[in-house]
Amino acid sequence: MKQALIYLSILGMVLGITAFQCASAELTGAKLYINQKQYEKAKETLLKEVQKNPNSDEGWYLLGYLYGEEGDIPKMLEAFDKSLSISKKFEQSILESKKYYWATNFNKGVSFFNKATQSSNQDSIKLNFEKAAESFNYSIMCEPDSAGGYLNLVYTYINLNRIDDAITPLEKLVNIGTTPEAFAMLGQIYTEKGNQLMDNYQVSKNPTDSVQAFENFNKAIEILEKGRTKYPDDGEILLRISNAYIAANKLDVAMSAFKEGVEKEPNNKFYRYNYGVLLLNADNYP
Repeated sequence: MKQALIYLSILGMVLGITAFQCASAELTGAKLYINQKQYEKAKETLLKEVQKNPNSDEGWYLLGYLYGEEGDIPKMLEAFDKSLSISKKFEQSILESKKYYWATNFNKGVSFFNKATQSSNQDSIKLNFEKAAESFNYSIMCEPDSAGGYLNLVYTYINLNRIDDAITPLEKLVNIGTTPEAFAMLGQIYTEKGNQLMDNYQVSKNPTDSVQAFENFNKAIEILEKGRTKYPDDGEILLRISNAYIAANKLDVAMSAFKEGVEKEPNNKFYRYNYGVLLLNADNYP
């Protein structure tokens, strides 16, 4: 994982305790509590405000701000969404808050990940990877289109041996399409799942295992072919495609594709290598 931090200026929250005569008693009181850093009293007051006035855009916004201060990102985003559904008055401040908490949680995730990799205690390693996963998930909630959070979350899940959990962020990365390794990794996961099912089939002779194995092989091929179209010179993607076609017993299809690639780009070493691997597996030694 790239061990880099994202730096962002600390968000300056302007609460504005002016025009009390236009605000409810709850809003006025909450702002005073916030400026006095009595956040728990401010939250209690704001909860009364939004209960009395569900369309209080400022009440929901301030409540979201307090949840952010507490580190409760899901509730923060829920409150912000309610504020925005009422009006766009606090939209810019909400966007700045999301950027701030995206960077903060990304940095926390990197820190926990590094602690895990530097530790020799298994309990500490697991705990720090779990904290890293939580932090990367929070950063993703704040900036759903940021590829860095997804990729780091994938590496964290892999280190926790939670391979199935890595599938969803990898699928998101594939849809974003800016990270070639996402195609290779997701294709490899499906190929390995297929191989495991085929191993089960050899023992159980249960046709369901065989059917599901080929479903996974086909998923892998579909994903990797998309990756090859987007990144035709990525050696890792091409290698994974070869493995997937071999596992799916589709040597003829694969050989035809890579033969065509060699003919079009005779100096492409990746196409030549993969074509050679496929010929080898087909016992076509010359």
